[in-house]
Amino acid sequence: MGAYVVPPEAEMRAHDEMMTQRCRDLLEDDGHGNYDHRCITFQADYLAELLTLTDHPPLDVEGVTLPLTPTLTPTLALAPQPQPWPYPSP
Repeated sequence: MGAYVVPPEAEMRAHDEMMTQRCRDLLEDDGHGNYDHRCITFQADYLAELLTLTDHPPLDVEGVTLPLTPTLTPTLALAPQPQPWPYPSP
């Protein structure tokens, strides 16, 4: 893998402004999912972008994100219950 060339300052500032706006846009409902899902998608997209800068083997980023839909949202009833301490109380 070759060395990464840092882009000019103006390009880095433009990218930072674009990413900041994308973060702000997460607060707006886009009609395609809830806030948590938008955040997960944002993080997956960013991870995929970062992976292009490395020699990491291909990673199916879309395949590892959990689709959050109202029917799949975990509830307290489905959450794992704490296990008792393995030793009896005194």
